[in-house]
Amino acid sequence: MKKNNVNQEEMASLDKTMEIHGLKRKNKKGLIIGLVIILIVILGGLGWYLFFGSTSKAIYENAIKDTFADIIDGLNIAKKHLVNYDFSTDSVNQKGEFKISTNQDSLKALSNYTYTYEVGIDAKNEKGEFALGINKNDAVLLDGKMYIIGNEGYLESSKLFDGIMYLSGNVDVDYDIMPAYNVDTYIKTVKKVEESLLNFVKKSVIKNGKAELNINGQVKQVKDHIFTINNEDAKVLLNDLVDNFLNDDEFLKELARITFNDYDSLKSSLEELKNTTDILGDNNLVIHLYTEGITNDIVGFNVLISEKEVINGILNGDELLVTLPEYPNFELKLKAKEINLSYSDDGKSLEVKITEILENKDSINLKYIEGNNNFEINMEMEANKLTETSMELKIFGDIKVNYDSQEYSFNIDWTNTVDVGTKEIADIDTTNTKDISTLTEDEGMEIINNFYNILKNEKDLYDLIENAASYFIVTPTTGGSNISF
Repeated sequence: MKKNNVNQEEMASLDKTMEIHGLKRKNKKGLIIGLVIILIVILGGLGWYLFFGSTSKAIYENAIKDTFADIIDGLNIAKKHLVNYDFSTDSVNQKGEFKISTNQDSLKALSNYTYTYEVGIDAKNEKGEFALGINKNDAVLLDGKMYIIGNEGYLESSKLFDGIMYLSGNVDVDYDIMPAYNVDTYIKTVKKVEESLLNFVKKSVIKNGKAELNINGQVKQVKDHIFTINNEDAKVLLNDLVDNFLNDDEFLKELARITFNDYDSLKSSLEELKNTTDILGDNNLVIHLYTEGITNDIVGFNVLISEKEVINGILNGDELLVTLPEYPNFELKLKAKEINLSYSDDGKSLEVKITEILENKDSINLKYIEGNNNFEINMEMEANKLTETSMELKIFGDIKVNYDSQEYSFNIDWTNTVDVGTKEIADIDTTNTKDISTLTEDEGMEIINNFYNILKNEKDLYDLIENAASYFIVTPTTGGSNISF
């Protein structure tokens, strides 16, 4: 009893000390109530997520959002290394050089030369220019350039003739339909498709059930979220997507340019789509989305049309395996930075691998086999934005062909640069041009002789042309000529 009295006295002394300092000892009951409230909030939030965030609709919505977020991320990466251009408003100049080497004796001289080209278009001012050239040791060996101003054409060559020649007759160029490249427009398009899909899911009925799924040889019990789409549903989705496009006039103009269409034609085509009545016919499109765990992690999907499987997908770790039941030897494997495709049938096989080396550099490996013959490509592509108005694209690698016990190999090195709004296109003086239709016979022969003199002094180039021509065999017959390869 003494000990209990001492404890009570000590607690009373402690309370008095705390009260002097403006403090008060908390009641244990209040602390417990506080903990219970926190626990209720946590469990309530978890319950809200598990109920509302794990409904079949929410699972489809999240799958769509995640998929389209990945697509947009990829486009934003591309945007960092590429420049936008619009041929209808910008002057755009592309030029490049191409080098090639081979193991073929008759074509080995290819590696002695660099092949150049240039294409410039200024549609707003109705101008264009196109050039081809062959260089050796950084010196121009042979060149030719064509200029277009309005609907008139001009020719120039520093090696074949002096000055600039006028091409008689009109050059037919449609300056009204010019393409564009704009990553922002691609992103807008993706977002509009995503928006229509999400609206469609929100208005739809999605059922759920249970299923068994074979993942890497292990059969698992999974949740099955079943989305059935009939012909009327498909029409609703299509009409919503078309309206989403049509209701944004500025976007539609941008879309017309990047799809190489004029605005009125694209708008008319989209409006006609709204009249489509038969998309699925009497068939139903059924999507099964499989999840597992309390957080409903997606582990696979299955798509059927009229109860026939058309595509399957299994997500195993960070790899998505896509198969086509109708083509049992088809496989598509998708990872964050790698795509692998393989297909084989009746003695033929195709393998494709695309790997992201850096965010601006990819490698492509393709191999096709048919019997004892095969074709293989190993290439790397690299894109670099040089300034806000210029970019460079490099493609280099090997092409190998084994055909009829013969091996052919080619090494390619190609560089292409794009400059937007920095060069004056077809900037030539046309006042002293010579009409090509008024050339005399001697003037025409002089141009031909200049060409043959170049070939005469460049035996390798002459042999290349001769070997290329040898692939065409002309055999005279009483009925005319047979030309074969």
